[in-house]
Amino acid sequence: MRIKLAVARFVDKVLMVLFLSKFRLSKKTLMITPVFHVEKLYNDEFYNQLLSFSKKFYELTGSRAVMTCITPCSPLLASEIAESGMGVEEYWNRMMMLSEYSIIGLHGHYINPKGYQKIYPMHASFRDDEVIKKQIHEEVGELKRRGLISEGGNIYSGGWWFTSEALREFLSSLGFVWDYSISSSRFNKITGGAGISYSHVSPCLASTYDGRKLYSPLAVSGISQKGRPFSCVSKVILQMRRRKEKEVLISLYSHDYDLDKQSALQMVARLYNQGVKFVEPEKMAEKYEG
Repeated sequence: MRIKLAVARFVDKVLMVLFLSKFRLSKKTLMITPVFHVEKLYNDEFYNQLLSFSKKFYELTGSRAVMTCITPCSPLLASEIAESGMGVEEYWNRMMMLSEYSIIGLHGHYINPKGYQKIYPMHASFRDDEVIKKQIHEEVGELKRRGLISEGGNIYSGGWWFTSEALREFLSSLGFVWDYSISSSRFNKITGGAGISYSHVSPCLASTYDGRKLYSPLAVSGISQKGRPFSCVSKVILQMRRRKEKEVLISLYSHDYDLDKQSALQMVARLYNQGVKFVEPEKMAEKYEG
């Protein structure tokens, strides 16, 4: 196992050196937004690591990472919070603390208890648009009431990489501008699913609903792996080769529960110091709409 990890780390480092040398020669601009799927803030270790990462990331890059959160309004999370012994308000307070150095969005995990004796996750083969819309409406309302998201710049990511045209249209109607549910490799193929393919020309996949734009930069890789800070590089290289435009915008994802802070910050520092831009969604929206 150690030999396998050592080999993987060596390959990562070689790819990083090759990537940076070609990146400088290509005269392309690479823009990255880290987008977290935040699901377990009741766990002290996960919460403290994520909070520390968000602060150090901001100090290093001058930009805020995106934290798309399941909220206590979700029956799935509410059940887990109750089991942990944490109070609901304490959970909301932890989300508020995260917002000091990061941008809060909504992470969608849904359940439909009909026909089940206990809470049951909604997987790719099991959809109920009305259940989804009701829960999103409740979560967005509470996020706005607490000042965690604002009008006209809402950010979303789908659990299990699930999305659909009906869901995207509904998100747009609620003022969402960014949907980070589109992945270059991890997605749910279902009847009625989004069926969206990325463009080699457009720097940011966009759909239009009643004149409103919903942007979806591709999620191409996890931020890093434990002991492998540059594990994302091979997939980043692939995107840079595929994309024809001079400005390439992608997202890197992680969960609160699998973040390796040290490796992730090492990767961010290496790329940032070599001219890669880490960008916030709101500022990119101004660029595309301006």
